[in-house]
Amino acid sequence: MGIPALPFCTARLTALWKPAEYPKEFRHLGDHIRAKRLDLGLQIKQLARQLGTDEGSVAAWEDGSRRPSLRKLPKVLEFLKYDPRTPSKTIGERLRQYRTARGVSHRELARAIGVDPSTVNSWERGEHKPSRKCLRMLAKVISEG
Repeated sequence: MGIPALPFCTARLTALWKPAEYPKEFRHLGDHIRAKRLDLGLQIKQLARQLGTDEGSVAAWEDGSRRPSLRKLPKVLEFLKYDPRTPSKTIGERLRQYRTARGVSHRELARAIGVDPSTVNSWERGEHKPSRKCLRMLAKVISEG
C-alpha cells in the first residue's frame, strides 16, 4: 500500500535549464540580446527579421564583435524591454544614452535645440557643459520625445 496523496500539499519540481550557448555572465549588450533571444526560443534569423537586419549583424552583436548601429539600437532596446547599458553619471553621458537609445544623431539633436552638432558632441565627451538656456531646450526636447 502506497502513501496517500494529501490534497493540501502538492509540489511540482521544475528545473531551470539553459542552452549551452546561453551567456554565463553578461559582459556586453550582445549577451543580453542572446539571452533574450534564447529565452523566447527564437533563432537568429527570426530575430534578425524582427529587428529589420540580417543574421550576420545579430550574430556579431551577440558575440560582441560589433554593436548595433545608431539606427538599430532603439529596436534592440525595445526587443529587450530594458536598457542594459551602464547607468550614466554625467550630463554628457546621460545625453548620449538618451540620444542613442532613440537613434538620434548629433546633428538631429543639435537641430532640435538650436546648436551646432560639435557642441552636442563636446557635451557628451565632457569637454563643456550646456548653458542654462541649452539645458532648458534639452529638457523641452527630452520631454517631447
